[in-house]
Amino acid sequence: VQNVNPAGARTGDESAVMATADLLKALEAGTRGMTVLGEGKLAESPGSQFIARYEYSGTAYRKWAVVVPRPEGTIAHIWSFTAPEGSFDSFRPVAESMLRSWTLTQ
Repeated sequence: VQNVNPAGARTGDESAVMATADLLKALEAGTRGMTVLGEGKLAESPGSQFIARYEYSGTAYRKWAVVVPRPEGTIAHIWSFTAPEGSFDSFRPVAESMLRSWTLTQ
């Protein structure tokens, strides 16, 4: 989990949008062949998620990132799970359990 406060954000929602864009831009700049496989809003809370595929140091990876705005202020919280592409699906149930246990408090 990472907490970010993007420069120029005026609301939590803006912060989450900017944090997502910054994360995708960093992935694209620091890896090869980055492709977003899926993205969308979260059903159970405000925020969004994406799954991306990329190569780093000759290994293919998949990253699942969830970005949620803090209810007050301009902080966004980023939760992510990254694994080599061949292991992603087998470890995803563990990551899903971890994500379900994640709660934000004031």
